[in-house]
Amino acid sequence: MRPPLPLRYISPVHFRPALRSVALGLLLALQACSRASDLAPLGAGGSSGGAGGQAGGGGQAGEGGQAGSGGESGATGKPCVADEDCGDDVECTQDRCDPVEGRCRNTPDDLRCADTGACNGAERCDPLLGCRPGDPVTCSDGDACTIDKCAEDSQGIRCERTPRDADGDGDPDLNCKGGDCDDSNPQVSSKAAEICGNLIDDNCNGVVDEEGCIQPANDGCGDPKILEQPGLYTLSLAGAKLDTSATCAPTTLPSLRDVVAGLTVPPGPPRRVDVRVTWPSGVNAVSLGKQCGVAEDELACASSLPNPAIGGQIARLRAHSLDPGVYPLLVYGSLDTTATVSYELGDASAPPPNETCATALPLLPGEPTLVPLVGVEANVPMSCGPLQARDLVYVINLDQSYDVRAFASPADGIGSAVLSLRQAPCAEEKDELACGSGGTAAVFRRKLGPGPVYLAVSSTSGSDVNLLVTTEPPTDPPADESCGSGPPVLTPGVDRLLDLTNSTDDHTFCTVGQRDVVHALPIQQTSDVLLLLRTSQTTIGTVSLARPPCDPLTDVLACRTALPSPIRARVPAVAPGAYRVVTELSAATPAELTAFTRKSVPPLLVPFADGCADAFPIPPEGGTFQGNTANTNSDFSAGCDQGGAVNAPDQLLKLELPSKKRVILDMNGSAYPTLLNVRQGPECPGKELNLSCTIGTLPQRSFLDLTLEQGTYFVQIDGFNGASGAWFLDVFVADP
Repeated sequence: MRPPLPLRYISPVHFRPALRSVALGLLLALQACSRASDLAPLGAGGSSGGAGGQAGGGGQAGEGGQAGSGGESGATGKPCVADEDCGDDVECTQDRCDPVEGRCRNTPDDLRCADTGACNGAERCDPLLGCRPGDPVTCSDGDACTIDKCAEDSQGIRCERTPRDADGDGDPDLNCKGGDCDDSNPQVSSKAAEICGNLIDDNCNGVVDEEGCIQPANDGCGDPKILEQPGLYTLSLAGAKLDTSATCAPTTLPSLRDVVAGLTVPPGPPRRVDVRVTWPSGVNAVSLGKQCGVAEDELACASSLPNPAIGGQIARLRAHSLDPGVYPLLVYGSLDTTATVSYELGDASAPPPNETCATALPLLPGEPTLVPLVGVEANVPMSCGPLQARDLVYVINLDQSYDVRAFASPADGIGSAVLSLRQAPCAEEKDELACGSGGTAAVFRRKLGPGPVYLAVSSTSGSDVNLLVTTEPPTDPPADESCGSGPPVLTPGVDRLLDLTNSTDDHTFCTVGQRDVVHALPIQQTSDVLLLLRTSQTTIGTVSLARPPCDPLTDVLACRTALPSPIRARVPAVAPGAYRVVTELSAATPAELTAFTRKSVPPLLVPFADGCADAFPIPPEGGTFQGNTANTNSDFSAGCDQGGAVNAPDQLLKLELPSKKRVILDMNGSAYPTLLNVRQGPECPGKELNLSCTIGTLPQRSFLDLTLEQGTYFVQIDGFNGASGAWFLDVFVADP
């Protein structure tokens, strides 16, 4: 068998329905079903059991296979002596040699094909062709007046039906139960204001130019709103038309319009002018010029960017030296909204000269610096910043070797700062040493100098940035900084606390611009591996499994990054050898890493298991299980369900523990919003344990990490708020 693809490479475009394994095929035909009322187009039906399959330890499941505790499944193939004889070049099958029959078993493992999406259906493993897609969720209601699509968020999957709106003005066509009487004109709708004197029914009320109509204010160079002094002003775009052009305004957008203000610089010496404009929504821009409507007299122009502080859009522009007078300020927008404009005056200044690496300004360590980014150009490529990020460049001249740290944050608290630490000649991608971004961005590199080190600075919202660089005596890298020999060893099942305060960014598997640490994970026998990373609430974490020397293109077996915690990366059938676990964090906050391993086992199909009488056994060492609740009954309630109602079909599994154990139950890859509940026996269905019920509406689905005493437990596979479908359950058991 070929090594499994890295999880990040698995894509639903590579799949097709399975051709073999009759029991598995019939079961998974139901996988896109959900009993949520809004997903009725998916349908439901069929049999929940495989052809000829039985629940329990001895039941058959699929062609030539066994289902049950410790049983194997999958078609028997060519003669073999060892697992290595059984490779089939299908990346999603578990390939092993049956020691009893002396023949290969190539068992499909659908979980290897699962992606994080639910709307594209539950992916399947075809034992001949590899990963194939499930049936995408179809939300079409047959109504030409709606645009239908499947959507998924923290509440699970749902069908969204958006009223058809051809001109994009937010008001559906009148023929589709909307109020827009001219769906080809974005300035005509029931939401628009009636404009006086244009002989058009602008507001679609059946009357033209009725009483109460308005004349758009400031709609042209002849009617500017004079901003007499620095302060806060509002400009309404209602009813305005596009009269002028600007280098940064999308004038081909049909709904774009503009209004004009006159920005006043009082008598006296030349002044610097800073302008900030916000809009509640839409596509927007602002331009400052010498003469209104004369494109070649434009002084500054800025398109709007998302405003993460309050929502909506924001744009900034700066003129470094304006003589006294009134200057045309053109405000553009695509919707009938109100723009808020503010401007400030300061002492005249020259534009910053350090736009490129060749003109970098010297920067002294320990001295705070304000980086004036408003209005500058994009010159330096940064791996962790937005495309075409506007930047300025500084140079730190080091007289000897130092550890160098840099910190930056937006001066107005809006958006993120971006830092790129670079070596000479600084201007190319290969010159970047480290990159960091965030509300407080940070980069760190050991043993830089003697000589020049460069720092490019940017921000995601275009705001100025506060910057500080510090130097410290040089230090040697710790053992956990390299994928080579000597990183600390992870003990399976044992939590390891991580401190990345002094870590650098050395590996770019899933992300760039995040500090990382490396641990060794030796594998003695072919094993299934689960990596768990717990981070703080706002820290983005990444956990990866790789072979040394950790080449990001050839050595990565799995890579997962997500919010919220815990982040889980599962890798089945890892061959014996030396491996590296790489943890990356967006901030140096506390984190906890755990690796779990078990002897590799093929996935087990769970047919029936519809109650206490046929609860499916989980072996004491755990395993991988897959089933479908779409055609089972609703037998059990759960404390974490919506309102506690018994309204979703469920299946039941049974776990016998001979001693106290730590048990990991992970439903990652399941095709619907899941509910997972653990009950303590010995009588079925048992008593629900404290903190043992969890829902999984996010793509990673339900997850439990429990320490359980010796005894009998029942695992309830259920759906959140009535949901049902194809599910996966991965169970790892370790000493507590």
